[in-house]
Amino acid sequence: MKATDIRRGHVILIDGQPCRVMEFTHRTPGNLRAFVQVRLRNLVTGNTFDTRLSATDFVDVAPLETKEFQVLYRDQSGVHVMDTNSYDQHTLDDQAVGDHADWLQPEMHIQVEWLNGRPVGIELPAVVELTVVQTSPVMRSATKTASTKPAKLSNGVTVQVLRAGDAGAMVNQAILANYPLVVRWLAREEAVASGAMALFGEKYGDLVRVVSVGEFSKELCGGTHTGRSGDIGIFKIISEGGVAAGIRRIEAVTGEAAYKHLLSLQDYIQEASSILKTRPDNLLDRISKMLQREKELEKTVSSLQGKLAGGEIEALLNSVKEIKGVKVLSARVDVSDPKGMKDMADMLKERLISGIIVLGSSDGSKSTLTAAVSGDLTKNYHAGNIVKELAKIVGGGGGGRPDMAQAGGPDISKLDEALNKVFEII
Repeated sequence: MKATDIRRGHVILIDGQPCRVMEFTHRTPGNLRAFVQVRLRNLVTGNTFDTRLSATDFVDVAPLETKEFQVLYRDQSGVHVMDTNSYDQHTLDDQAVGDHADWLQPEMHIQVEWLNGRPVGIELPAVVELTVVQTSPVMRSATKTASTKPAKLSNGVTVQVLRAGDAGAMVNQAILANYPLVVRWLAREEAVASGAMALFGEKYGDLVRVVSVGEFSKELCGGTHTGRSGDIGIFKIISEGGVAAGIRRIEAVTGEAAYKHLLSLQDYIQEASSILKTRPDNLLDRISKMLQREKELEKTVSSLQGKLAGGEIEALLNSVKEIKGVKVLSARVDVSDPKGMKDMADMLKERLISGIIVLGSSDGSKSTLTAAVSGDLTKNYHAGNIVKELAKIVGGGGGGRPDMAQAGGPDISKLDEALNKVFEII
């Protein structure tokens, strides 16, 4: 990849080390060769540093792989997660988790980035919040109507949290204002003192190019710009997500591309309205009623399943065996979803009072195993270790807490073998 194609969030190799692009800017100082100023974070050491790449340089892209994981629990060793496809369990250290630790909750699904068999970063479920660290007077006035509260960083800087929609509206207000673009060459100290944003600290020369767009934006920049903000036409955010610890990235389109994007959205709305047999202005109400109806039906199904499970539980309790003085129940059940299996295991554990329960089920494509251990036995028996051992038989993996854990694998033909194995490992 050419250095000029670098974007925020890219992971490139610098001296063989994977580094994530935190910030970048293209510069053409006078008659000198164009270059790209980049701020990087080493994903192995965690260190952040700045470097300069020639515009003609080529960089290698790190072979990142992204997998979906479910959060199991967190302890002193890190955050324990389970691969939602293979059921393999892994522990994410502080460097991979970054400052997302407080946001992680059990059963949350996250994206984990892997490099050479090692987790190097995570992405939380999509949220629609942006953090603005530096604000111009126009930005400050726009944020007064935001419903979120300002927060303070450790260095005392006050930040304002904006929804993505608020940020888009703020930019479009600046476009409609049709601010003129003004370019001045100033001494670096004078430029910074005037309020211009300097993203790369001391990496600038003594004389810098300051680009101002009305009162909306002022920064040190060497790029080419429009003559007035109104020339942009329209600004539409099309995606927003996390690229690194504490950093959010938005992608947007402008001008004709934004217009075409809005037309495509209108087509989707018209098509959805046609399918749901309602007017576009009534679409949200229609969807809301359908979702409410779905919830009511789910409650009805859950109630019926509970009644059926009650009868099945009585039958299962008759198959309890005693191994080394411990009550053990291992059986196949006709419950396909993981939550339903957990609920059934809890009901059985409550009836047994003291014992070990292992339930297995298959949806035709994979086997799922759920283990539950009563509180008085968790010192000697670990539900996570039990399912981890059984999951090997069905070609998978998994784990969880000492009192409750789930695992699974793709081999449905060996589910009964795995369930019979319980009596050998207790």
